[in-house]
Amino acid sequence: MVKAATAPRARHAARASIPRPQTFPMTSFHCIQAHSGGRQTGELSLHTHEEGLLFMLTGGLIHVETERQAWCASPGHLGWIAPGVPHRAQWHGVAGGIFLYLHPRHCAPLPAAAAAVRLTPLAEALMRRLLALRQGCAAADWAPDFASDATLEAVPGPDATGSARIAALIELLLGELQDGLPAALPGLPLPRSAALQALAQAFLAAPDSADDLPQWARRARMSASTLQRRFKAETGLSPSHWRQRARLMRAQELLAGGASVTAAAMHVGYGNVSAFIEAFARHFGTTPGQYLQAGATPARHAETGENERRVPDPQP
Repeated sequence: MVKAATAPRARHAARASIPRPQTFPMTSFHCIQAHSGGRQTGELSLHTHEEGLLFMLTGGLIHVETERQAWCASPGHLGWIAPGVPHRAQWHGVAGGIFLYLHPRHCAPLPAAAAAVRLTPLAEALMRRLLALRQGCAAADWAPDFASDATLEAVPGPDATGSARIAALIELLLGELQDGLPAALPGLPLPRSAALQALAQAFLAAPDSADDLPQWARRARMSASTLQRRFKAETGLSPSHWRQRARLMRAQELLAGGASVTAAAMHVGYGNVSAFIEAFARHFGTTPGQYLQAGATPARHAETGENERRVPDPQP
């Protein structure tokens, strides 16, 4: 899991955009195919894009973290990051996919944040078609900083007919994203206040922690009832629901990176593998083993908020 930078560092890092070609083609998009070069894990530090980014993975898993939430995208998801949104990312497993950068003028109808939705067959076909229309289809090595201009080749200038066709394809793709937003991956909401951010980031760094609510409250220098109230106000989840979702998200990353079900369970604090399997199945609608067999794509997304079915936190 990615550790959040302090606020001053985050503001500084957010000013640095990954280099992009300065001249947009007539249709104002460029599309690349990238892979992790065989590396099982890697990290992209805090950065922004001048463009909007749509992506679909063909392997592995990506953990994306913005100021307000974190979520994981795997094959079967269509990811979206709005122009100018500071974010960091990690990949797990031998990752690869198709990444479509859109000029900001195409992005007005879309959320001004980040989201992941279910990838429909039409959206996948459109992403592959837009990739095929760019010049040169050789996969680029996915460098850890992902900052090489050499990997960002723009589509060659099309004629008027080609430009109209590409615009129509992009319009269809954006429609697929908009249609999927009501059922978007809920992700893991992150607290806003410094005290609760510190608690959350400490837990994300050590998801096997057995600290209970009173211990969290003492560390935050507030009463347990105040912590409970403030945490839910800032994230929409109680601390116990939030911790379970954080554990399962981390387990998802570990499984995508090649960990066994038992190893993933132990790493996120479940001493009982059966309890872990039950929690995972209730959250994702599939067991960890089925998740791996299906190519690391959950059968469904968890419900949001307190209506989510929950098993108790693992016992130490």
